[in-house]
Amino acid sequence: RNQLKADVTGFPVISIENRESELTGRGILAYTALGTYPDLVTAADFLIKKGKRFEPNPALCNVYTHLYQVYKQLYTGIKPIEPSFATIQAGSITGI
Repeated sequence: RNQLKADVTGFPVISIENRESELTGRGILAYTALGTYPDLVTAADFLIKKGKRFEPNPALCNVYTHLYQVYKQLYTGIKPIEPSFATIQAGSITGI
């Protein structure tokens, strides 16, 4: 999953080993608010245990960039008829 994130975004992704990431985030905010750490970055550096670093694969980055461009073209073409899909999904078509 992390490798996919790196390949799609084109940026390195570093996993974290903290089991309770939500609690870690709250701790970062709390300790910073209390003045234990001068800022969020410093608090995060102390409280987050970094794991493996995933580097983007340039070839796959190019593939995902191309696919995203295709998606944007498709979305632009479909957007005008999108309300029609909503009526189909809502089951409001009669006579079927």
